[in-house]
Amino acid sequence: MPASLQIKVWSLLVYVVVTAVIAIWLHPSALLAAGAFG
Repeated sequence: MPASLQIKVWSLLVYVVVTAVIAIWLHPSALLAAGAFG
């Protein structure tokens, strides 16, 4: 796997995890909204 692609993949994973943690911490119903739309 090219290093640049690996960096992009890890950046995306970190972004998703951080966003999820913030959403859960701020607003538990965000999970329901995400489930409804996702």
